[in-house]
Parts: sequence; C-alpha cells; structure tokens
Amino acid sequence: MYRGKDDLGIISLNNWYVLDMGVGKDTDETISGQNSSRITATGEGGCIFHVDLNQARRISEVRIEYGEENYFDADKVRGYLCQTCLDKLLDVIDGYGDAECPIGLCMIDFQTQELYSLQEQYVTYYIRDYYVKIESGEEKIVTAVYAPIK
Repeated sequence: MYRGKDDLGIISLNNWYVLDMGVGKDTDETISGQNSSRITATGEGGCIFHVDLNQARRISEVRIEYGEENYFDADKVRGYLCQTCLDKLLDVIDGYGDAECPIGLCMIDFQTQELYSLQEQYVTYYIRDYYVKIESGEEKIVTAVYAPIK
C-alpha cells in the first residue's frame, strides 16, 4: 500500500500495523498552514499513536504510548515474514544485541523499503531528505522533518 511512497512510517511489529507519518506528502497535497492531529490504536494491549502533523512546514511528531504487548515477540512476527526477512528485521532492531527486551517497533522508509531501529540507543537518523529525532522514555516520541538539501 505504501511501497514507493516518498514518506516515512512506523511499524508495530507484533501485529504488523503500519502508520504513515504523513511528513512526505507531495507539495500539491499540502495546504499552507494546515495542521492536523490524529490518534490511532493498534488494538488491545498494543500501542497508541498520537500524530501531530504540520503540513506547511512538513514536520510530523508521533508520540507512542506503549501497551502491555510493546516488546518484540519473534513468534508473532514469524507469521508475517519469511525466515530471511525475519533475520534482517532482527538485525535492524538489535533483537539479540544489548537490549534484553527490544520494543516491538521500527521505522520504515516507504520509498526504499529500508528499516530503521527505534530501540532506546538510537536518537537520530538522516534518511534521504528527512531528519528524524527519537526520544525514549515512558513513551517514545519520533519527530520527522522533511529538509531537502538544495
């Protein structure tokens, strides 16, 4: 659905919910000065996503409240992915690295299909024309800014 789209997203891995951050909307779709907010939940025990989007400035802030099932569960994810893809995902989220219980979230660049970890040790990314800041705590805040170099 999002493949090839010039935008970023967040994937809730345990139930494979995909959130479009909305920061990369085409200029034609952007209305000057338009702001929007939305709340999305991934179901019982899942995460709640609070998205604040400033389309004129192309900034998206996603505040994530963790549910009871916020830790990565490889058994659940096996149902969605082949073993090769699961191995790649485990490398991205550091599933067997320093984190004993990695969170069940990652970020995706829809255009390149590249995955990025949202574990606590990561604080910033430069993804193509996007700057992403990640704050971790009781809730996670992911802020993406479209900032092309011209």
